[in-house]
Amino acid sequence: KEVHFILELVQNSDDNQYDPSVIPTLRIEIHSDRLEFSNNEEGFTEDNIIALCNIGASTKATVAGYIGQKGIGFKSVFKVSRQPRVHSRTYHFQFDSDGASADGFSYIIPTPLPPPPGWDSTRGSTIILPFKVASSVE
Repeated sequence: KEVHFILELVQNSDDNQYDPSVIPTLRIEIHSDRLEFSNNEEGFTEDNIIALCNIGASTKATVAGYIGQKGIGFKSVFKVSRQPRVHSRTYHFQFDSDGASADGFSYIIPTPLPPPPGWDSTRGSTIILPFKVASSVE
């Protein structure tokens, strides 16, 4: 099965910005219907969101020390999820590949979501990947 997306999300976590007072931490939770990737980074910026919504664009392209820089790594999550959700600071949205066949843009145009209950908007990010119906964790 295609699991490259896991490496991409771990790589993204490594490339994130962290407050010097914290130990960078990535938590991966496996549920029967989804995967969740949470970390204690400083959180997405507007430029990060714009890059995530583009193909071939990246905020890492000219910064030394980053592993990723192609701007397509996050799109690998569509192998296992039709509606990946992103929660980071005050940004809460999802992509919806179910609409992609009709308009071709649902992979890159986010739909706003409400923040999860109890969300701390000062830092941190969580990516939730509800499994496609045919996908499961074995």
